[in-house]
Amino acid sequence: MNLYTERLNLEILAESDMDFIVSLEKKESTYFFERISAPDDEFIQKKYRRYLEAGSNTGNFCFVISLKDRGEKIGKVTLNLMNEEINEWEIGWALDDKYRKNGFASEAAKRVLDFAFSAEGANRIVAFGNAENTDSENVMKRIGMKKEGRIRETKLIGNRLFDEIVYSVLKREYEG
Repeated sequence: MNLYTERLNLEILAESDMDFIVSLEKKESTYFFERISAPDDEFIQKKYRRYLEAGSNTGNFCFVISLKDRGEKIGKVTLNLMNEEINEWEIGWALDDKYRKNGFASEAAKRVLDFAFSAEGANRIVAFGNAENTDSENVMKRIGMKKEGRIRETKLIGNRLFDEIVYSVLKREYEG
């Protein structure tokens, strides 16, 4: 199952995408707000292999974003079922540095929200981020999420504690 926008293709992660995913996850701009140094290849492959092995029937999706006109891979969007009882999902994204600031993250994330609400029956979708990651927070705002709050000193990176922000959107808000 693939998703499309005006400028982008979002394809379910395939084995052939693993080198791209490893490269993306090792970029400083991807891990900077999450950890002190780049994760190793084995950690990344193990993390993303669960998407390959489980398939999309488990409530875990990883979409690889590529440019529709050139087919070049530029990022990824993940969507994971967090709480089946209330139909709560978590969304996340990352883009290659040279494709940031073009609206691609918002365009891709918005399309995944559409998919989650219509095809997966999501009631609530949340996103978490390092409070200092203003680019990610801006994406959350652009796709219609509302800030729920700031969780103080919950992320340890190196020797420093960071706050996290939480945004969400409900199906009735999104469709209204």
